[in-house]
Amino acid sequence: MARHLKAEKEKTGAWKYTLASLVINAAILALVMHLTTAFYETNDDFTIAYRIADGYPYVGFVNYFLCRVLIVIQKMFSGVNVFMLSQVVVSFIAFTAVLETVMERSKRLTDSLLAVAAVFFFSFDHYSSIQFTKTSALLMAAGLVVVADTYINSRSVIRFFIGFLLYFTGVAYRQMGMFPALAYICMFMLLFWLISGREFFEGRKPVKEIGLFLLIAALLVAPYGIDQLSDRINAGIPERALAREYQALRTTITDYPVYESYDSLQAEYESAGISKNDVYMIDRFILDYDGGASIENLRTINEIYNKGAGHTMTAEMAVKKFVREVWKSLKSLNFTGMHIILLAALGIYLIFVLKPRNWTFIVVIALLTVALYIAIYYLQRTKYRAFYVADVSAAFWILYAVASQERREAKHRILEVLACLLVIAAVFSMTPIAARILNAKAAHNTTQVEAPEHTEYFAEHPDMFYIMPTAVQKQPATYLDPFAVPVMPENVTNTGGWETLTPARMDFMKSHGVNNPIRDLIDNPNVLFFSEYKFDELTEYYNKWYAPEGKRIVFEKVDEVLDTGIYTVRTVDL
Repeated sequence: MARHLKAEKEKTGAWKYTLASLVINAAILALVMHLTTAFYETNDDFTIAYRIADGYPYVGFVNYFLCRVLIVIQKMFSGVNVFMLSQVVVSFIAFTAVLETVMERSKRLTDSLLAVAAVFFFSFDHYSSIQFTKTSALLMAAGLVVVADTYINSRSVIRFFIGFLLYFTGVAYRQMGMFPALAYICMFMLLFWLISGREFFEGRKPVKEIGLFLLIAALLVAPYGIDQLSDRINAGIPERALAREYQALRTTITDYPVYESYDSLQAEYESAGISKNDVYMIDRFILDYDGGASIENLRTINEIYNKGAGHTMTAEMAVKKFVREVWKSLKSLNFTGMHIILLAALGIYLIFVLKPRNWTFIVVIALLTVALYIAIYYLQRTKYRAFYVADVSAAFWILYAVASQERREAKHRILEVLACLLVIAAVFSMTPIAARILNAKAAHNTTQVEAPEHTEYFAEHPDMFYIMPTAVQKQPATYLDPFAVPVMPENVTNTGGWETLTPARMDFMKSHGVNNPIRDLIDNPNVLFFSEYKFDELTEYYNKWYAPEGKRIVFEKVDEVLDTGIYTVRTVDL
């Protein structure tokens, strides 16, 4: 009865925390937008946004069903970039849910200020440098915190729905970080049951508790099944299945240190007829699926690299690299380094305010986060976004542990206030650094956009088709505005990326009489190479794979725009 009355009382007062969280997060959104310029963190987001705006749901990274929903919304609001704007909207909801949960569970001003500071700092990653992998990580972490809190406290159907909706949506934006995110809720709940299980389960009906546990467990793994169904739909025809296999194989080469480890596996590669220059060209996104980057060659490279991966990275080396890179991040104060500082400050606050028996929460969260970092270094896919699942999950679970677990006696209040001020000071001091980094990146994006003269040149020659190297390709003007509907040039493509061999890309090239952007440059007066890019390596590649006996292949300049050469690729006599 007492538990029921407490739940009813909390339910009637919950709206105050929801309203406060909404107002605070709206202010944070406005402040971040004022301090920074929103931009695409990667050109992958730009391409995905373009495909969704074009009504193409088979993206691969993003769940098919979410793509379908976004396409419907895009048709309703044709003047905005729904893929990017949706990430800002769902990020706002996720931050609001986390802050509301911490505020309602703790009801302490210091905890609320702590949560506001953390939410503010992580908001930079979602309102400025918008990127779907980070959006996924945020939604999963926030949703799982709401699910855990609802299970422990209110058992509200509405709150369960909100938590699982955030979590499911996060997995739909990208499934890759699902299991690391789940590791945090599993470890938190195990600790909670060990520390408070007897009191928690007292008076509860065992059958009902077991049933609820099984239902929650099923819902936690359900998104993986949905993702597998999405994969099957995306590979539903042979052409899309081939493109997906090609994408998975080339990712190993372009995202992992395959080229860097070539020398240690040189004999195996050479026996397979694959030179170091071949691997280098693939690494630089010269994805010639009829030549050096054929799917057979990609399979061979993957097999050789995977067998010899232990030669280039061991567990001991991963640990040493973790220590080295963390120290480097802390010294340089990049975003990873600043996240580590914030997590450390949150951990210190937890130790100051919680009873010693609850310090195990920070120990376990810290160990899990370190383990994920080391695993990423071991796998050698060390992009900033890969660490983000660990960073944002650790922050949210520390905040929730602080808000929900038993605290020290009131006599330690001064330590609580001092620790809170420490976190706020850390965030306050790092804010101008974060804004400077992000604004520099936004400014750098202007250098990634093609000059107006280039755009005009392409438009003035609609009968020609231009190939740009993916690694240095300049983006259309709409790349500078992540909320504008992306527009691609009509007669330009690149040498390959995640869209390689997809039906959408193949149909586009075929409309210009091209089946392969590398091979079909040869002796084709209507297809030209637009760039100043690694001609020695390209010439070596072309002559190995395509030069007839007694001939050689050369690049000849036929025009120039703003010091950028335009070349034809020709076969000539030796």
